[in-house]
Amino acid sequence: MHRRWGETNPEEKSYLPLEGYNQSKVANVLFGIAANKRLYEKYGVLSLAVHPGIIETELSRYAAPKTIAAIQEMKKNGAIYVKTLGAGAATTLVAATDPRLGIPGTEPKTGQENYGAYFIDCQISDKADARAISSAEAEKLWKLSEELVNEKFAW
Repeated sequence: MHRRWGETNPEEKSYLPLEGYNQSKVANVLFGIAANKRLYEKYGVLSLAVHPGIIETELSRYAAPKTIAAIQEMKKNGAIYVKTLGAGAATTLVAATDPRLGIPGTEPKTGQENYGAYFIDCQISDKADARAISSAEAEKLWKLSEELVNEKFAW
């Protein structure tokens, strides 16, 4: 995947920007799961992770020229679809305003935990990797975060 995004010799690098970005998105989902455990029942605060899709923004303004060229090629070949700003915002709006949404649970058909914590294209998605919606992983991240900032977050 990293080669497809313009990286050369990714196995020789200690840092890959795309991998860092992807890991940060997994952390966003896990943080939301851990926050729900602490805030939903007591305060009604619901945290949902939203994937707006690929949108033309300034996010890649400092990307390497080879990465920008690879993205342009993928767009040209139809390998990636770029949404309008409005279409990208729509998923966030659904997650923020749909009164039917509640605490993520277990998906009835697959048994997937935290089903409903992750949205794509204005819909709850079952496409999140199991590690990205794991309650155990969410708790590990929460504990590590508290250790890193030397603060316990209890409300």
